Amino acid sequence: MGQFALVLQSQQYTKGIADDGSDDNKVDFSPILTRSRALQSGSSISPQTPATPTPVRPSQAALARSPGGMDIDDLDEFSPSTSSVDQPSPMTGEAARQESKIKSEQEVVFSLVLLKRSVCNPYGQATRISWHPHQDVFVAKNRNGEKTFVAIVDTVMRVQDSMRSPSFGETKKVLRYAALNGAPIKAQEACQMAAKIAQHPPENLQEMRVKNLTARETWFAQDKNEVYIMVGTYKADYVDYISHRRAKLSFAEVQEYGPYTTDNWRLMEELGAIILAYALQQADAK
Repeated sequence: MGQFALVLQSQQYTKGIADDGSDDNKVDFSPILTRSRALQSGSSISPQTPATPTPVRPSQAALARSPGGMDIDDLDEFSPSTSSVDQPSPMTGEAARQESKIKSEQEVVFSLVLLKRSVCNPYGQATRISWHPHQDVFVAKNRNGEKTFVAIVDTVMRVQDSMRSPSFGETKKVLRYAALNGAPIKAQEACQMAAKIAQHPPENLQEMRVKNLTARETWFAQDKNEVYIMVGTYKADYVDYISHRRAKLSFAEVQEYGPYTTDNWRLMEELGAIILAYALQQADAK
């Protein structure tokens, strides 16, 4: 089993320890300095265009479906009919709250990173990809260059010999659907996506405007022992909107795939193939 024995041990540990009731807020809105300056001058605070958390439109049943193809960039391949494994529905409500008992979120961070590293390390070009268990900070600013909000992510993906960080990871010590249909976690991830795009807009943004192209943001999330693949799609108008440039109202759409429960080896085998395919794709990207 080698390194995968460590992955299994880590995931089993993540599933079983007790919660201390705390949770870190990773999105910081409305900087104090901005509010203070406005109050001292006696002026009202001009409303900022919010980077609105993206609604997830699919039904609960659709959320449990799995992308069947290995090319994560091809949404047409994400057909549930091609998936080789039947996926469970996410645990919800009181059952999820009772299951959501982990002492430290860092356990989930390292479990997710270890899983990704173990899948990618043995395979050629995938070794150009590195997964890091440290927090990156993304800052969204208004048209005057003032901070509007800050979002912190738990893990980052790096490409060797490149400045690119094509993906991030988000972890929670509770299950996604423990409350409010997963709304708090989804809202946080949408803000993280928005801040990342605002700070690092697509290099072909002008081409997106001219040709009405769609860009894609992909990240992996682990909520206790459930792993999700998140794919956000957006147009150039959305980049301008969250960057407080003149633009028509535009939203990103986020599709959720999962859960891949870590105690189901068939689901983990499928998830590993998807992670590897995504890593190879990013390693080959220019």
